[in-house]
Amino acid sequence: MLFHTGLTLIAGQLLSHAPEEDAFWIFVSIMDSHLRPYFSTTTVQMDIDANLFSRIVEQNDGQLAKKIYIDFGIRPRDVCAVWLVFVLVLLLYHCLIILLGSPLSSLARCRLIMSIVSGMRSSSRVS
Repeated sequence: MLFHTGLTLIAGQLLSHAPEEDAFWIFVSIMDSHLRPYFSTTTVQMDIDANLFSRIVEQNDGQLAKKIYIDFGIRPRDVCAVWLVFVLVLLLYHCLIILLGSPLSSLARCRLIMSIVSGMRSSSRVS
């Protein structure tokens, strides 16, 4: 797994609102079930999502796609790698701020957080 500074935002929010052991296991669960493929040393998940993104760009603006991918020779992965992981982390971070500060029980908060992350991952696969 590669270190990404954005992950510290998630861990910090969990630690500020949950006991250490609970925060640790929530973080492990989020990583194992949803985020780990994006922070792996292999790029399979990023390549899949980047190719889906490039198809969307091609469908919506063929000239832009040609300019980026053909004329400039930029790979879809290079376009997405910088900001896709950041967007996932940032969205999760803001969801944690909202949910962990809510009056819901810890179990309800964890279920909501996992649902949000699942929705983020499934929506990134829609072409």
